[in-house]
Amino acid sequence: MSIDITGNQIKLPLIKQYKGLVENPCSIVCDKNGSLYAADEFAHCVVKFDNTMNKCCCVGKKGTSEGEFNYPAKIALDCSGNLFVIDKWNHRVQSFDPAGNFRFAFGAYGSGNGEFCEPWGIAVSAEGNIVVSDKGNGRFSVFDEQGKFKNHFGLCGVPYDFYESERFKRTVHYQQWIPNVHRLKQVENLFYELKFDLGEVEYPEEIVINSGGDIFIADRAGHHVVVYSSNFVFKEYLPVSEKIKLPSSLCVVPRGIIVADEINSKQVFINKEGILKDLVFESYDGLISSVCLLPDKLQLFVADGFSGTITLFDAEELAKC
Repeated sequence: MSIDITGNQIKLPLIKQYKGLVENPCSIVCDKNGSLYAADEFAHCVVKFDNTMNKCCCVGKKGTSEGEFNYPAKIALDCSGNLFVIDKWNHRVQSFDPAGNFRFAFGAYGSGNGEFCEPWGIAVSAEGNIVVSDKGNGRFSVFDEQGKFKNHFGLCGVPYDFYESERFKRTVHYQQWIPNVHRLKQVENLFYELKFDLGEVEYPEEIVINSGGDIFIADRAGHHVVVYSSNFVFKEYLPVSEKIKLPSSLCVVPRGIIVADEINSKQVFINKEGILKDLVFESYDGLISSVCLLPDKLQLFVADGFSGTITLFDAEELAKC
């Protein structure tokens, strides 16, 4: 896709802001009935709200057993309304039915087939394939509707072994996890300077699938969005780096896709013709941790994982672009 970055700005009016519903809404998703699910990273749970934003149920607490989480990350729903939760530091995915009952879990720490090293994003295709961005292993993996491993793609062939090496232990990434590591200045950018081949992902985060089955992956370190076809063949990069430096959140809307940069509080809309426009959430100064569409009303929820707010915007303008 050829991106035209000369398009006009789109402004979405604020409808209502909700505060205090959850502590840290790191991921949100809406079901076909208008209910909103919010993953609360610090409370280690996922909360479901009805279409009037009243709390329906909550699943999870901190732990390693079934139905427990160690910092949930992104969440997704399948066509039947089953919930899938990235259980980040337990290195697994857990699934629950619409009532919040545990269904199954899959994944474990490692680099082998069906294993994860800091999984982050998740999406479920119309066919039932579960697609997971495996951030630490620099790839995304595909599972069937029951969590059975099928294949992985986009593998750069470096991160997992790189994390275990002395070379990585001298970088700023390791310093953030393990205190008092020295000799950092000259090597802190080694990971981000590694060169990757076409279609490989460096640091994949959010992952979404559009109505045509195309898979979009926000590659934060690669500064672009990687696009794969429904049969997992690399198609293209969306060159959003002119506007978005660290793509972290994605949201599919009827006529295109929203790409957001949480750290720099910047977001753009790219329509099906490749026209890129700056997207402005009016009267909003928060961060963009997650965005989801309320399809029946063409409205957008925006979650700020730092302030704990969830804000609703009118998205009718996107249908005109």
